[in-house]
Amino acid sequence: MRRFALACALVLALSACSQESPDGASADPSPTPSTASSATAAAPAATAIPLEFPLSEGMSSEQDDDVSVSAQSVGMRALNLCGRKPLRGLKPADRLAAEASGNEYSNTRDLMLFADTAQPSAVLADIRSSAASCPADALGPGSRLLTEVRDSTLGPDASVLVHTYEQDGEVGIGAEIIDVVHVGRALLVTSSYAEWDPATNLDEGIADEADRLAETVAAMSIFQDASPGAARAPALATTATPIPDDFPLALRIAENESTGEQPVPAPDAKGVSRWRACGEQLWPLAQSRIEDRLAVQATGPEYLDARELVSMRGAQVAAKALGRIRADLAACTTPHRGAVWTVHAADTGYDSVTFTLSYTRGLGLSVFQVIRVGKGVLITHTYGEGLLSQSRPGIPRQTRLGRDLAAAMCVFTRAGC
Repeated sequence: MRRFALACALVLALSACSQESPDGASADPSPTPSTASSATAAAPAATAIPLEFPLSEGMSSEQDDDVSVSAQSVGMRALNLCGRKPLRGLKPADRLAAEASGNEYSNTRDLMLFADTAQPSAVLADIRSSAASCPADALGPGSRLLTEVRDSTLGPDASVLVHTYEQDGEVGIGAEIIDVVHVGRALLVTSSYAEWDPATNLDEGIADEADRLAETVAAMSIFQDASPGAARAPALATTATPIPDDFPLALRIAENESTGEQPVPAPDAKGVSRWRACGEQLWPLAQSRIEDRLAVQATGPEYLDARELVSMRGAQVAAKALGRIRADLAACTTPHRGAVWTVHAADTGYDSVTFTLSYTRGLGLSVFQVIRVGKGVLITHTYGEGLLSQSRPGIPRQTRLGRDLAAAMCVFTRAGC
């Protein structure tokens, strides 16, 4: 109860539980390109936040429809640093906020667009100085909110604020990570609260949050002037490795029973659906880390065979993505909302993880296998009306398919094929 009360006090003191109404009115947004690559040749910078801007990309939510995106929500307006509220009273030209919450976590993103670059730069400086002068703030008897300012991996015009809480001189589990990023005429302020342990995995949580924000921050480059000499958002340097046109992703796949046609792999085809284990997203991987994609899917009554292959921005990026899937599965060993996630031993000969999804009530069995070869990541997913006890025959069959497909993924290794 003590930890819950402190966590609630932390959220109330900062932003998520505030009932204050937003100060700025939203402008009528007009669609403009929403990716960094399409914005490099654009001048001047965007004057409104596009409808398709990826503000909520990568946000944690146990259900996709739990994410609320609105120009009218409170967002981060109630950010309070020892009585100083740097985001109150601002009058941005346009604004958009996204919010999500669930068991033991909350996530908020607030994007503000101004008429020039001076104001967001000044607000970032105000947040930094206010946080630095507020290392501790009393929340109640014996409890304090602790604030730490860190450098950010999201660029030189970015900072990370870390809030932890202390009770009777002891720092407890639970932290809020606040990222503040200035790009051109835009300012992004985000908050993510979860049960991170400052003694063990807080640094990992900060890195994960930066990864989840990478696509949103990259898309903010449309708010920069493209005139010569103008500062630009940091780009991720990469040597792209496209997926070969003849990659055999549809190897031994069944026909679509509704049409009788053989499914054809394509970059924009349906592949493996969005999946979460105990609230953590397993698939898809962060779009900002992906260079190329190929997918295929065959369906029928109570049957699915889906495959997806992505080329990532480096072997280390791909290895980290697979490691995160493993970690999320390792932390999800008990049924969650009736879903049972189980890791199985399977020898693919490559860096891989094989797991199933079954249910505490009713039929339904999904077998997943994720294989990494160099910077390439392959996921296969089959579904049928089975039980966990019936998964044994399907796993070897899926593993044989995985080995055959992985043999063609040598293009994603340094040595090549």
